[in-house]
Amino acid sequence: MKLWNKNFFLLWQGQLVSVFGDALYSMGLGLWVLQETGSTAIMGSIMALVTMPRIILGPFAGVIVDRSNKKQLIVLGDVVRGVGMLFIAFAGINGFLKIWMIMIMGIVMGVCSSFFNPSIQSVLPELVPKDKLINLNI
Repeated sequence: MKLWNKNFFLLWQGQLVSVFGDALYSMGLGLWVLQETGSTAIMGSIMALVTMPRIILGPFAGVIVDRSNKKQLIVLGDVVRGVGMLFIAFAGINGFLKIWMIMIMGIVMGVCSSFFNPSIQSVLPELVPKDKLINLNI
């Protein structure tokens, strides 16, 4: 069995889109907050709100992921984050975006990431043969 099987390719492709979207969102969000408020402290607060759920939920997320359907967690996490990002973009384009909306979305993204990231890591050994795991981690 080779490394690039159908399921691994689909996961890899999904991750590529997800990571690219996260990077664009973070960059655009940072520019918007700086333009609207001129405050790096507010941006730092938003980053803290994204990080805090990961710190708080991190120790428990792995256990929950191991006892749950990983595919559902991955899809649900990406869908929730994607819908949230689209809402933030829609609100920004239509002029009704507020800082509190971004802060709430930061918390939601942090919670989703708390479960999404361990799900991705734990599903990889199920998609790739054991003799190919070293190639995967390089």
